[in-house]
Amino acid sequence: MTNNIRFQRGGDPLKTMDLGVTIERSIQKLGSELKEDPEYFHVWQANIAMAFFDEYQRFNKKYKNRGDLHKISNEAAKNFLNLLIK
Repeated sequence: MTNNIRFQRGGDPLKTMDLGVTIERSIQKLGSELKEDPEYFHVWQANIAMAFFDEYQRFNKKYKNRGDLHKISNEAAKNFLNLLIK
């Protein structure tokens, strides 16, 4: 298993970034904490749900179609991640 990913940022060519073991361990730790603590799980669930709810409310269109839902979902995911890394 490799810990490298390739990504493209803007117009830059693809680069390789070594994720190292620390990110993998951090994600494993988060997962185990979420599994072991129902209240902590609920906090994450609520924050993800609210990111979606907030974005749905911001989308100023009375009738929403499948394409709208896709756009809303992506914006909600970005909103959640931005709050997470703030």
